[in-house]
Amino acid sequence: MKKMLMMGVMLLVSAVFAADQVIDLSKKDAWASPKVLAGPDGTLLVKTNVIITAKQMIPVDDKHIYNFSGQIRKNADAVAGTIYCGFLMYDKDKKNITQVMASGQKKSVTELLEPAIKGTKTITIKANPAWIARSYYYVGFNVKEGKLSRENSSSNIKNVKKDGDKMIVSFGRALTKDYPAGTKVRIQTTGGYFYSNVVAGVNENWKSFGKDLKKNQLWAEVAYIRPMILCNWTLPQGTDKSKVESQYKNMKLTVKEIK
Repeated sequence: MKKMLMMGVMLLVSAVFAADQVIDLSKKDAWASPKVLAGPDGTLLVKTNVIITAKQMIPVDDKHIYNFSGQIRKNADAVAGTIYCGFLMYDKDKKNITQVMASGQKKSVTELLEPAIKGTKTITIKANPAWIARSYYYVGFNVKEGKLSRENSSSNIKNVKKDGDKMIVSFGRALTKDYPAGTKVRIQTTGGYFYSNVVAGVNENWKSFGKDLKKNQLWAEVAYIRPMILCNWTLPQGTDKSKVESQYKNMKLTVKEIK
């Protein structure tokens, strides 16, 4: 009898430790932004276009799956715009991985054909069709696949001129460091949050969001994440700001052990 009781206790303890960790994000106090307001029936309201971030920072590892989920809607007479749900990312020192570090343009890795000189506004690279001028395109130096580049140009790419098998890339501001020929470079883009869901066409019906995420889907340096939402982000031009509002409920972060 005592043996059976002991086995029952052990099974119960195992079940407790195997249970998912659920972090409740449905309360106003779970969010760092004062723009998150308490709404009716346990909902949350955001009445502007703003980035909101959860207070709690969550460690990530290869043994768990992470899912930030919830539901979104708006009132019939409100304007919500597109809503981006995802995470801010941090390294092992809990240092924020900033926008321009956090998003690399796919297939843009190439190399310097000539040394990049501090104080100049151009670099010469091996031609790559992914390289074009954009206001949100910067350059990361000494890049490695799947790794962050903390060395980035301080100005966006102003112009790209192709010359045979090479390209001349121009910046608005001068380089602050020398780089030798052969240095691997890529385009780094701003707006580099990790989006797990994009909720567009928000209407009066509740729309669910949520997606399982593993650590290997993030940059290799990521050690912590924090749920975030870009609320009412792409509003139509000329929107009456007094009508902007989106509603949220049942928000949570579920951490599940990989079996």
